[in-house]
Amino acid sequence: MTFPQPMQSNNVSRRIPTVLLLGLSQSGKTSLIKSILEFGKCHREAKSLVIGDGLSAQTRDVGIHPVKFNFRDGSADKHDGKVDDTDQHDSFVQFEANFIDTPPLESLSVAAD
Repeated sequence: MTFPQPMQSNNVSRRIPTVLLLGLSQSGKTSLIKSILEFGKCHREAKSLVIGDGLSAQTRDVGIHPVKFNFRDGSADKHDGKVDDTDQHDSFVQFEANFIDTPPLESLSVAAD
């Protein structure tokens, strides 16, 4: 079995976090990844994920989903004593991580010793 490779940074001093999602069927592992992708406006990638129907799992194989997007820093800035709610002075934060989606735990077989 081969696995997709996670994102790696060219900057040696910066590591990209990897999040392994484990859980029972219908516990929301893929839904979490899809929600993060949608929040980051990565709609094409989000649409490619298939969510379970409430009765049976859809994730059959381990999948690595690199996620990278910028989002607006939500803190209110004050300029000249007034709160600035425009985009003019906003700062952006980069979010970058690898999410590993797994089949449900109950589908994994464990070899007996």
